[in-house]
Amino acid sequence: MSVNAGFNTAFCGSGSASLGTMVGGADRVSTTRAEGAQAMTGKPKSAGHSGVHPEVLRRKSYPAMSWVCTLFFGILGCAVAGLTTRTSGGPLAGSATAFIAVTVARRILGSRIILGDRVTVVNPLITYRMPYRAIREVSTNRSGTLTLMGADGEPVYASAFGGSLLDSFVGSTDRAVERINAARRAGTSRRTEPGATVKNHGMTHAWTADVFLALAIACAVAAVVIGV
Repeated sequence: MSVNAGFNTAFCGSGSASLGTMVGGADRVSTTRAEGAQAMTGKPKSAGHSGVHPEVLRRKSYPAMSWVCTLFFGILGCAVAGLTTRTSGGPLAGSATAFIAVTVARRILGSRIILGDRVTVVNPLITYRMPYRAIREVSTNRSGTLTLMGADGEPVYASAFGGSLLDSFVGSTDRAVERINAARRAGTSRRTEPGATVKNHGMTHAWTADVFLALAIACAVAAVVIGV
């Protein structure tokens, strides 16, 4: 697999494997309804007009690993920045690197699938929203990545459940497929509005990652101004 293909899959869901497999292939599926409600609405859990409580599918280690990376590299970046002098901006370049690591980790480990009144596939850069009627099939591809085949024939790859050797024994991706298919059966049996077969996508919002990206840029600029 080429470098470009791996990048596209992990960040946009448009390839055959996920970078997330390097950090959690052996985990079980984590399903959290309260998280799903907050992720979709930004408010505490509520059933909404459809009476559906959103459910989040992700590998269990992802949230913990995300916070470990945030704290470790965040503290490291701040500590290194403290070594900066008026004549040397080298430490700030190191801080920028640490903050970039937080940004990448938060986006990759923030990958998830939300089951509510529709399926929301949150990949590191692109988020897809697919009504249940817009999904033709849910399966895994040859590399083991969870794939949602749209009614339009276009696949959506879920970075949250990328293929891995360990997961072939644990089966977290297969359980996620079962949960999505169960939600599809329940979702398609409900009354749907016109245009319910149309999927859409947009940029993934990851505020913590964006804050650290801004810090990284600021440190990099300061390092250049001061002089590395």
